[in-house]
Amino acid sequence: MSNKTTRAVASAAVLLIATTLVLYATVASGAQYYKKVDEVMVSPDQWYGKNMQLHGFVVADSIEKRRESLDYRFKLRNGDHAVLAS
Repeated sequence: MSNKTTRAVASAAVLLIATTLVLYATVASGAQYYKKVDEVMVSPDQWYGKNMQLHGFVVADSIEKRRESLDYRFKLRNGDHAVLAS
């Protein structure tokens, strides 16, 4: 291989490795739990107080908002179980 080809291959490899590391670091730091309400309610003590993404449907008339803030509380339902989320 010529000197130009060697440099091109080395540059491509470095760029590929750098891109992979940046993507991995971004995804790993932003990864959160994704659980359904039914899965959480099997053992709710295990999940209490943890930040997570929770799948469910908002129960009608359950949304509460604290005045002059962005704090909301509401009930999520999925199947036979409901959970209070904030």
